[in-house]
Amino acid sequence: MNTILSILFMAILTVVTGNTRQKDEMITGSLPGFPALSIPRLDHEIAIMENKILVLGGATFIEGRFTLCEVDEMLDLRENEWKLIPGLQIPRCSFEAVVIRNDIYIIGGRDKENKVLNSVEKYNVTTGERTAMASMNIGRDKHAAVRLGNRIYVMGGREGEACYTLEEYDIERNTWKILEVSKRPRNPVGGVSDGKYIYWISDTVSASMTGNKILEQYDPSTQQWKILSDMPTPRCDAPVILFGNRIIIPGGWTASGNTNVVEAYDLAEKNWKILRSLNVARQFHAACIIGNTMIITGGSNELPNVVRSIETYSL
Repeated sequence: MNTILSILFMAILTVVTGNTRQKDEMITGSLPGFPALSIPRLDHEIAIMENKILVLGGATFIEGRFTLCEVDEMLDLRENEWKLIPGLQIPRCSFEAVVIRNDIYIIGGRDKENKVLNSVEKYNVTTGERTAMASMNIGRDKHAAVRLGNRIYVMGGREGEACYTLEEYDIERNTWKILEVSKRPRNPVGGVSDGKYIYWISDTVSASMTGNKILEQYDPSTQQWKILSDMPTPRCDAPVILFGNRIIIPGGWTASGNTNVVEAYDLAEKNWKILRSLNVARQFHAACIIGNTMIITGGSNELPNVVRSIETYSL
């Protein structure tokens, strides 16, 4: 584990209740009319539901230590104001969030005791109901989760047995099963699906943690893997999103530190392209797409600084 991850995950974690603010000392990236988050946070997840943006979980930095967030945030695009809402059943960071209709599935991560979780909870945005679902077979953090059809596929993790396994969740039956035990450990930065295949960006787990670079295609119907191409700038701690035919990776952590480099793989042309850079280099941030705009939330421009800022990026 590198120094950055050690600082974040080996810290003593407590819980923040939402009445604490922290100044963004170096970032002023929130555009006029798009307010910054109420709470500075990193290693969180973001979801789009109808006219709402939800920011879930993660950690902040208070009084010299990283602290898990107990409250989430929601912005109604018609009101353009962040509101604090009840948080996850188990406060966590380094988890995955998958949207299915009106539900958000919260998968794995680390809790305030620094324990790697196999638990899954479902949050219904319409009713506000939160339900504990069947747990994964293996606890995971820094993993990747992707929905395809009525299944969720979860791959890899930061350490241990999780690195070698791929699990499948049956949404209707609420059951998990291990599909594969790989000879090659995978430490993914993220994954997306085009409706037929799943695309993972990962690399073998190493002590140097120089970043993830291998783009692989997985076919759930045949359970076959295919290596497509190496990402030009290996990185970790960055979101992976799909926009049209492009897989986009903005920012993250590289061997040289935080980066503002944005790269995209074109599924039709089968090549990587370097896009316009972010205004600010950051890691442990989250991203989503509204229309033709990528929304970048929170993260860290330089640990231990945690930011509230939001950057909008036209695609």
